[in-house]
Amino acid sequence: MYIPTVVPPVIRFIRWLLFVTALVGAGPGMISAEYISNRDKYAWSESTGWTNFHSLYGGVTVYSNYLSGYAWHENLGWIKLGADGSGPYLNTTTTNWGVNRDVAGNLSGYAWSAGWGWIKFNPATGGVTIDAATKNFSGFAWAENFGWINFKNLPGAPVSYQVTLLTTSNINTNAKMAWAENAGWMNLRPLSGGVIISANYLSGYAWHENLGWIKLGSADASGSYMNSTTTNWGVNRDLVGNLSGYAWSEEWGWINFNPSGGGVNIDPETGAFSGYAWAENFGWISFRSQSGAQVAYGVSLITYTLNLVFSGTGSGSVSSTSLMVSCNTNCKKTFMDITSLKLTAAASQYSSFGGWQGCDTSNGADCNLTLDQDRTTTVSFNKDTEHVARIDGSTPAYFATLQAAYDNAGSSNIIQVWGIDLVETLTCGLSNIVTISGGYDQQFQNRNGTTIIRGLTISRGTVSVDRIVIR
Repeated sequence: MYIPTVVPPVIRFIRWLLFVTALVGAGPGMISAEYISNRDKYAWSESTGWTNFHSLYGGVTVYSNYLSGYAWHENLGWIKLGADGSGPYLNTTTTNWGVNRDVAGNLSGYAWSAGWGWIKFNPATGGVTIDAATKNFSGFAWAENFGWINFKNLPGAPVSYQVTLLTTSNINTNAKMAWAENAGWMNLRPLSGGVIISANYLSGYAWHENLGWIKLGSADASGSYMNSTTTNWGVNRDLVGNLSGYAWSEEWGWINFNPSGGGVNIDPETGAFSGYAWAENFGWISFRSQSGAQVAYGVSLITYTLNLVFSGTGSGSVSSTSLMVSCNTNCKKTFMDITSLKLTAAASQYSSFGGWQGCDTSNGADCNLTLDQDRTTTVSFNKDTEHVARIDGSTPAYFATLQAAYDNAGSSNIIQVWGIDLVETLTCGLSNIVTISGGYDQQFQNRNGTTIIRGLTISRGTVSVDRIVIR
């Protein structure tokens, strides 16, 4: 059988090192591509060991309907995902083989390795799939000479591994352009590639219209980057959004994100970039146009808004300690990128929690939701009208009004009342000795206030009052 050449030329090695095969799909109208994570990139063969799908000099590109590029096996060398040319591949001859992908994420077809031979991605008792939601690979491919290749560890495995696609860029699609006076436009969310903003570092690729790809962090290092050698450079982000460190372009050279006289910041509240980076060969790169500029441009993170609505006759508050949400009336909160929230409702004094609407899931006072779009969530609080007063005892009896409590009281009973303004007049006509104690909190534990009533008439019996104000 014809054995295809699988080792790419040295020049291609270097280009892949910087671009991770990202030049494919860069132009208008090209097919959108996805790339393998630089962290979750390993598959495992019990017979031969590890395969790296985001290797230092290669890399696999995943298109909507096929795969291309090279993976690297630690013992057996390069594995080529498709014959020269673009997919989908027919897999009928020695010149049109390759790995295809269907709309459900199932892979099929063949890869080739000079050391392994043919590798089938949809064998009779296996198969590999890319999950549309998680971007994770799973399942098994079959190498004709070495057996199964697993793309995700089984539960309980001593070593955790998997292959997954890069997270989608979290740069706003409507605010993604930076400008270099001497070189032109830079797109931080191009059709393929894209910059990913993490809490303390940046990664991924921006595209310059004239000078090609700009890489925000070195391939085999995750942030924060040390920026001390040629293998651990990249752009970092501090707690207040200031960027530092270096990006790299084969055409631009090094780009400094905190140069003397400049600097780039991401606003922690709005996600908007501002300021200037410095390219050693081309000068300043501006991330936001100045007021009154002829062309308005800017870069910003994706933001989603939570519209929190309060309803009902009562009052309360909503909080989420991890993300500092704290509202006691209608409010809107903006979050950067997709955010998972756990909101907790707490009723105010003399109110009760009524429920949630617009949550993904809710459990009692807790509301769980994911901000992957603008969301409106409603929390209800209602006045507690059933426990305004009670007749004290080993098993207290609760009433909606002070009058109802008095009417049901026996001799020597103590009636306890909330410390609120009761819009009622109390008429006492029982032949009993009754004590009325006002000013209680909702739980009838503390007395920090007074009870206000609109009038008191006593025609029979004895009534003693404490902390009752009559208006």
